[in-house]
Order: sequence, then C-alpha cells, then structure tokens
Amino acid sequence: MPAAGTLLGVGDLAATPEISPDGSAVLFYGTDVQMRRLNSLTQEPVRTGVIGNPGFWSADSRSFAFSDGKSLKKMRVPDGAPEMVASDAATVVGGSWSEKGTIIFAAVGKGSTLYAVPETGGAAKQIEVAGLHPASDSVVPYVLGHVIPVIAETGKSYGDLDEQYLTASYRVYMTEAQASEVFAYIKHLQASSPVWNAATWNCVAFIQTIASHMGLRVPGNHLLYPEDWVNQLRALNGGRKYMQGGSEPMARAPTASAKKPEAAAAPKPATPPPSQVVEAHPRT
Repeated sequence: MPAAGTLLGVGDLAATPEISPDGSAVLFYGTDVQMRRLNSLTQEPVRTGVIGNPGFWSADSRSFAFSDGKSLKKMRVPDGAPEMVASDAATVVGGSWSEKGTIIFAAVGKGSTLYAVPETGGAAKQIEVAGLHPASDSVVPYVLGHVIPVIAETGKSYGDLDEQYLTASYRVYMTEAQASEVFAYIKHLQASSPVWNAATWNCVAFIQTIASHMGLRVPGNHLLYPEDWVNQLRALNGGRKYMQGGSEPMARAPTASAKKPEAAAAPKPATPPPSQVVEAHPRT
C-alpha cells in the first residue's frame, strides 16, 4: 500500500485509498488498482482495465464503480469483469452508489455536474438541485449569516445528494404542465435570492416558499430544524403525493381510517419521470 499521507495520481486526480462501506477491505491505486482485505496481509489485483479517475464502492461493499475516461463502469471486486453502466459519463470525479441501486456521480465535460443512473445501466440523467445557502464552503459566512445577510448561492450544496445526510424527505409528483410552471417559479426565486440570513431568509424559508406556491400547507415557522420542518410538511398534507390541480387531484396516502375511493374517482396519474418531481429535504 502507499505510505501514509501519500496521494497517487489517477487520471486527473490524486487518489487516496477507498475503504469499503462495511470496513472489510480497502482499494488503493498505483500502476493499477489493488484491493486488500483488512483481515489479510496480502493484496489482490482489481482488473479494471483502463481507469480514468478514482472510483467508489457500492453500498453492499461487493462492487466498484469507476470511469475509464469516457464511460462509467462497474465490476465485482476483485476479479469480476467490467460492465458498462453509462456510456456518456465523460470524466467522473466522484460518486455515490446507494442501497436502492442508484448511482449518483459528478462529472466534468458535460453541461452540469451531477448525474444519476441505475446500477443496471442506462443514460445518465442530469440532476438539478435548488436550495439556498451561503456562497462558500467556509464556516465563516454561516456564522456571520446569523447576524447579517451574506451572499448566497441557490444550487446544490455539500451533502445534498448523500443518503447518509438525508434524515427526512417528502416527494411530490407533478404533471408535465405543472412541473413546467413550478420549475419556472423556482428559477425566478433563485434569481431573486442574492442573500442568506439564518433568521429571515434561510434554506427552510426558501423551500417553504416553493411548497406554498405549489398549494401545499406549510408549517408556520421557517426557523424549525429542516428535519422537523419536512416531517411537519408531510403531516400537514396528509402524506399527499400529487400536486393539486386539473382533473388529477392529490392522492392522500392510505391510513387506517381512510375510506375506499368511489368508483367514479379520478385515477392517479402515472408516476412521472424524475424531471417532474419536487422533493423537499432542505439542509442548513
């Protein structure tokens, strides 16, 4: 293994060892990829073929995803055969493989940075994240923002798509027409939100404004912890999953006291693609 603190070049990046989620093995890089099980003193080659940048483990610690510089591939470690996941992945610079079988990765050389693809393979879909947070990775603006307004960003922030940080979520599906109008409103809100302030205009207030625009009942306090706010939002709306409007009423989630729908009730719309979904899980 490389010496402690050593960074080995892989493609465009310097690579540190990758420890498996279950802590049983580590992948490290040199002239090729090697794996060492932590209960063994020997290492095994991982025959990825060409590897463009450091990869990442699957959630079950059995497989490894990596880029060859043009596409995203996966393989069982240490001796599986590489399989194509996405042929249009450009240069992958990091990713996460969820227990639900979705691979989210960051890439350069494409129109955006975050993409999602099923572990079974397919076209990589662009992920757009709207939120409000100080325009810095430093903690200083967050501290100042509790006293005075600070310059804000309205896109993704650290941890937005990592399941380990997701403690509450509420998803609402929309028709194509509804999605077009809501997304236009979100773009308008992003363009008119230059500052962040913990007391007056924070991430929860930003998402609450969007939820209210969609016709959802919202908690009366944007100073709640994000997890509490999302859980209250879901409860206030009875777990409804479809946006109100037109001939497709929002469907209430089944409960023990819920009555069966009448035969003449309007059918639920088919589950829309991800591009027509708004999901609330604000972070502070």
